[in-house]
Amino acid sequence: MKPDLYALLSRGVKSVHVEGTFVHRGWRGHALLRDIRIPNGEEDHVWLNWRAYASIPDFYELRPGDRIRFIADLRGFRKRNGEHSVRLECVRELRISGGEQT
Repeated sequence: MKPDLYALLSRGVKSVHVEGTFVHRGWRGHALLRDIRIPNGEEDHVWLNWRAYASIPDFYELRPGDRIRFIADLRGFRKRNGEHSVRLECVRELRISGGEQT
């Protein structure tokens, strides 16, 4: 579960500003981001499915280590193991700030 994202969703927040480091795209097109910062905290990682970023051409130009910022919609779902979690959908307003920042 993503506790900080889930807390936002539980309070009725529909979308969130997200900052993270792009790691790679997996074989199914899912994109892995690490070191996630959101307004109410941090998450270790998130996966974006290809539908979340399909409408943003710049997303395909990302290189591992690029730090990115965007807005995404929050949507709750249940994992195969029955655990509740949150997915990020409809990524928009993508900003790429280049290599890893400290």
